[in-house]
Amino acid sequence: MGKETKFISFFNQKGGVGKSTFEIIMATYCHNMLGLKVAILDSDFPQHNVLKLRENEIKLIQKSEVNQQIFARLGKPVFPVEGSEPASAVADLDNFLELEAGEEAFDIVFVDLPGTVNTPGVLSTIARLDHIFIPIVADQLVVTSSLEFGLVVAEKIIGQPNINLKSLHYFWNNVVKSEKSNLYGATEDTLKELDLPFLSHQIAQSVKFRKPEFRSTIFPMDRSLMKETNVVPLIHEILEIIGINVSSEIQTIE
Repeated sequence: MGKETKFISFFNQKGGVGKSTFEIIMATYCHNMLGLKVAILDSDFPQHNVLKLRENEIKLIQKSEVNQQIFARLGKPVFPVEGSEPASAVADLDNFLELEAGEEAFDIVFVDLPGTVNTPGVLSTIARLDHIFIPIVADQLVVTSSLEFGLVVAEKIIGQPNINLKSLHYFWNNVVKSEKSNLYGATEDTLKELDLPFLSHQIAQSVKFRKPEFRSTIFPMDRSLMKETNVVPLIHEILEIIGINVSSEIQTIE
């Protein structure tokens, strides 16, 4: 039996919490550093920020001989970034399962969605996914909205007939190490009481996330940029949850 493609999304109804950024970072890391076959379906219509980023990066490569040489040294094609809309996202996901004879199946397809469940097609797409990961920041409005959304998904979607979604997990983003906030502990206690899973790794606040070389859909991240943000351990924790195995040697990349 061949490998099973995993459909996942970083989702939150509040903007600015890092959902698209993490999809880009994880997809690029998995493609370039781990050799996994991945794709991104950008259904965040009409913004299509991930798709626009890919298009802009291709233009920059075409205009620069230096960038062309750097890309050639990668020795591999870019992973697909496809545009979509929420209303057609479920059908578009199925397209990733249609393979030519002898073609290798995708390991992971990341789905970028609009930040509101009221958009037609968003809930049906969430139900079609395998897993969703919810980044949250230490802001009372973000936490409250995220908890309400997670409860709805856990109680009304996961485990229901004809629903594919298997799990949701929260994780902290933009954590200031020196910050003393009761919101962290109170939120984790509430999630535990509600039986809503929380990732053990959290992402530290860093200006590095704004650097173009950290959010490229083409070029691998500079290892020095990955230090102190906890990105790599978080990615491997997610891979373990969704059932993607990588070698122990690869897991030491930091």
